[in-house]
Amino acid sequence: YIRKESESKIYLLEGERMSGKHSELYSLIFYIKHLNDDNDNFSPFKETYYYKREDPCAVIDKWYYKGAKYAINIFYRPEKEKFEIRIFDSNYKDLSDVKSLLIQNGMEETPEYNDKSYIIFKDTEKDTLNFLTTLCEEINKIQP
Repeated sequence: YIRKESESKIYLLEGERMSGKHSELYSLIFYIKHLNDDNDNFSPFKETYYYKREDPCAVIDKWYYKGAKYAINIFYRPEKEKFEIRIFDSNYKDLSDVKSLLIQNGMEETPEYNDKSYIIFKDTEKDTLNFLTTLCEEINKIQP
């Protein structure tokens, strides 16, 4: 099923209702084109997948560093017509060990989420991919 609310707000539903598993079109396309088979391109993260629940997104997951388990969610925000890149610690710890690196790359702490995450918005798929590639390169520089 397809639920089209506007040109920039399109969902792919596995059933008839949004309460079940569903995908957001633009973040799913981003995942299929850039993350589906390219786990090595996002080292030190170990896994990529697509999350099909209430706020569907592409996920780059499992970077373990100083007791934290970091993940990146890539959402498409139709109200802004931008991609949102959000990094957080899955263990809900403080991101103090990587805070300066995230800020240097233009990310900002957000009160929207209750997990001390950092976000940045990008206009295009290409900008999003370039940012993620650069961020991963910078992260690899701090790895022991």
